Order: sequence, then C-alpha cells, then structure tokens
Amino acid sequence: MRLRLLIGLVLALTVGRVSCAADEPYDFAIIGDLPYNAFERRQLPALLSEIERGANRFVVHVGDIKAGSARCDDATLQEAQRLLDGSPLPLIYTPGDNEWADCHRKAAGGFEPLERLEALRRLFFASPQSLGRQTFPVARQSAEPGFEDFVENQRWQHGPVLFLTIHIVGGNNALRPRQAGSAQHAFRTRERANLAWLAAGFKEALAARLGAVVVFIHGNPRLEHYRNGKRENGYTTFLQQLDEASRSFPGQVVLVHGDTHKQSIELAPVNARPSARASRVTRIETHGHPFMGWVQVSVRPHESPLLRFSAHPYPTPADGTALP
Repeated sequence: MRLRLLIGLVLALTVGRVSCAADEPYDFAIIGDLPYNAFERRQLPALLSEIERGANRFVVHVGDIKAGSARCDDATLQEAQRLLDGSPLPLIYTPGDNEWADCHRKAAGGFEPLERLEALRRLFFASPQSLGRQTFPVARQSAEPGFEDFVENQRWQHGPVLFLTIHIVGGNNALRPRQAGSAQHAFRTRERANLAWLAAGFKEALAARLGAVVVFIHGNPRLEHYRNGKRENGYTTFLQQLDEASRSFPGQVVLVHGDTHKQSIELAPVNARPSARASRVTRIETHGHPFMGWVQVSVRPHESPLLRFSAHPYPTPADGTALP
C-alpha cells in the first residue's frame, strides 16, 4: 500500500495531475490578450467570476497581460499578476510578447527584453502551483536537466486530457532579422526547450493512452500559411513537430493561441488528405482587446468528439470607452 501511494505521489508531481476521475465530464475556460487598459483591469475580476459561475474547473491565460505600448516596469507586471492570482479558479498563464519581447519599444519603457523575461519568470512562476485563489500542481520543464530556466513551460493532466503550455509568442515568436547575437541565442535556446517539451508531452499522452492533447501558446503561428506551404517563419519548426506528433497520436489535438485578437474556432479539416499539413489539428483563438470574452472547452469522456468548444463574449461599452 505504501509503495502504491509513493508511486502515485511521484506521478502526480511529474505530470501535474489534477484530481479527476478518468470518466468524469468537466469544462475549462481560455482567455488572453487582456487586460490592456483601465476598463479591462476593472472588469477582469468580474469576467473571472463569470467563468467560475459557468462551472469550469480552471482557466488558462494565453499571454499578453498588458498593451504593447504600456510600460514594462515592475509595477505593471505586479498589477497583472495580482489580477490573475485573484482568480477564484486555478489559473495557468503562459507569456506573450507584450510583457517581455516588445519591451524594447520606447513607449514600453525601452527595457532589455531578456531582463524583463527574467523578471516575469520570478514573479509569475515562483511556485510549482497554478495561480489563483484555488491552485493545483503543475509539472515544469525547469525540473529537467538542461532546461532549468524554463519555468513557464508547464504540463498537467485532467482526466483523459494532457495540457501543455509552450513559450511561443507573437511578433514572429520574437525572431527578428538582424537581431543581436544574444537575442538569436536566446531564441534558439527557447526553441530547443519548446520542441523537447512538446515531444515529452506527446510521449506522456501516448504512454497513458489519453484521449486528447491541448497545447497553449501565445503567438498566432499562421497555421494557414503552414498548411499552404508558404515561406518559413518563427513558428515553422514548432508546427512541423506538432504536425508530426499529431499523426502518431490517435486522439484529438488542439492548438490554442491568442495574439491577433480574432476569436475563432477552427475544427480539424474534414476529409482532408492524409498527407495534408496539420490535418489533425484543431485551432482555437481567444478573444482579445478590445473584445473581452472567454472560450469554454467541454470534456466529455466516452462521447465523440471528446472535446467541444463554445465562445462566450463579455459585454463591452458601446460608446468606445473600452478602447485605449
């Protein structure tokens, strides 16, 4: 008995399992690209309360916790962390570009992006738990040798679904022409970590015979460009690996992102050729400023499809006061 309890504890710490029976239905919510202004900061607690009333188990924020032109100082980051940590439900956050990669902009304060990334990591990922007034444990890539910096890459399991956050941001994934050598090195290091984390997640899901893998990133990876074979960009290597992994995984594969503020639910193509690119990937984009809202994902074991999606807009003023 003691051995079984010990094995169960080790698995929970490794995968970040949430207490949930494998056949128990549940819902969760996705938000992102907020709060950008004073209106959204005031309304975010009400939005999170609305999500709680919707009988969701947890919330995932896919990045951009401030406007790109807002200062990247500690006070701004701390205010955003306070708001997210006030969620009545467990909340998992993955970074966007506005809070570190774009902080070199004059309007954002002219900060060094990699220094702001370190500040972000210290503030939002200090605990091996989710954010929120309720929390649950998450596995972090930083526990793996060689990836000690990557506290933001997280993994957890809830029933028959494995969830992954992967640090991929808007703005071409922070890959820019003629960027300094240190920035190029940081991009390649982050890319290597992201690909390793994605591979480990699918390996875990296959071994456990799970029904779905949901991957959360911030940046819009231009999946339509990848499917059409257009030129490579800062997302291509990730999409190639996701495409390959989805072909060997029998369950649903869902890619969730924010970044371009155009909420959409794009189911995996019907009757696509087996050779078609990313033919097994469903893509979900969150609401984004100035349109607040949340996407609900319903997990229904023993039903087909396992995952179902619905969008829930949040009322914003008709007089334009929600705009910057």
